Amino acid sequence: FGVPEFEIEQKEIIPELPKAKKLTLDQKSKLEAQRVAKELYDKYPEFHPEIDSYRKMFKRKDIQDACGRDYKLGTIEKWLSEIAPEWAKEPGLRSKKE
Repeated sequence: FGVPEFEIEQKEIIPELPKAKKLTLDQKSKLEAQRVAKELYDKYPEFHPEIDSYRKMFKRKDIQDACGRDYKLGTIEKWLSEIAPEWAKEPGLRSKKE
């Protein structure tokens, strides 16, 4: 067709990524606690009295074992809130103590 051909120069479009950093103990604990909680939430996709609050989740042996060390309720609550279903996040669903 009379159009000159050009040799395309290959350039690296994506630079090499730095080596992944190792996770800290806190990060590993968070991921493990979230994994265990996600399994529970998947097992009980609707409201269930055994896992209806972050406090109950916090007290569960499987969550405590997953964390691997002592964390306060607020820390675990924050971790679990990232993966909790909407029904677990909404206030007012739990039965009131008399």
